[in-house]
Amino acid sequence: MFPMTRPCLAMNVPRDCLDRFFDATLRLSHLRTLAALARLGQVRRVAEAFCVTQSAISKQLAEIEAGLGQAVVRREGNAVVFTAIGACLAQRAQEVLHQLDRTRHDIALLRDGLCGRVVLGSVTAANAMLVPEALGGLRQRAPQLSVALEEDTADRLLPGVLDGRLDAAVVRMWQPLAHQGLAQRVLMEEPMVIVVGARHPLARRRRLAWAEAMAFPWIVPRAGSPAHGALEALLARHGCSVPPGAVESISLALNLALLTRQSFIGLLPRDFARQCVNEGRVAVLPLDTANLLAEIRVFWREEEVHPARDVLLDCLAQAAAGQSTP
Repeated sequence: MFPMTRPCLAMNVPRDCLDRFFDATLRLSHLRTLAALARLGQVRRVAEAFCVTQSAISKQLAEIEAGLGQAVVRREGNAVVFTAIGACLAQRAQEVLHQLDRTRHDIALLRDGLCGRVVLGSVTAANAMLVPEALGGLRQRAPQLSVALEEDTADRLLPGVLDGRLDAAVVRMWQPLAHQGLAQRVLMEEPMVIVVGARHPLARRRRLAWAEAMAFPWIVPRAGSPAHGALEALLARHGCSVPPGAVESISLALNLALLTRQSFIGLLPRDFARQCVNEGRVAVLPLDTANLLAEIRVFWREEEVHPARDVLLDCLAQAAAGQSTP
């Protein structure tokens, strides 16, 4: 950046003319000229870089100054020095051109068909319906894009996003959570519900005390995970705790097998549980889970350009918008 001098006195240009300059007169060529001048320092060198005459560059500068009603440069021999207003405009010009260059790169990827690989981490409770629906949409938008899925608990997924192992992670939230360096978005709200197999002794109960449910073995999230902590807090509010003999599992397939073949009690996402009820596989117990782990969020590294990941984020948002309502 070049030294700034005191700007010249304003020419008597009405405010509406100034607005018209930015709304209609200012062109991309003006911004390129300013950015090049900031980089090269001489009109002659800018003209050579653009393969035009020096008078063409001078004309560009004159148009800018006429529209602003302010001088943007001051000539000092063969070099030019930006005025305060010129320096401000040149800096913004560089920023705009940088964003345009990034946009050109992103559009080229989208135009030519996204390819490569994106890695998505997800908690088990999001893999039942949300993630499959999102991947269906991604398949239509970017059929050449490969996706690697990693299933784990939130406490292990989020560090994976931070260190770059994962491009994004879908987790269920119990308490507000902020991670420096990560951006996040609420996708949807869908609480977990308490279920048993369709032939379980409690399956047909219309009323049930929490203490009665403690007489059976439970399938619970892995100890130390946020989901396990949320379940413990819920049970504690009702004077209960995880009963002995619990099975810690994050496998949806295994959980369903235990529910349908044994006398276990477990947790399922509400919408997936409804589907399983309709299929005659499980029954939802009449226990109020108080919106247990209801908020589903997606996390990704902020300030990172990643077109493929961004398309995946859009597909997740669209899939969430299409999920059933309470």
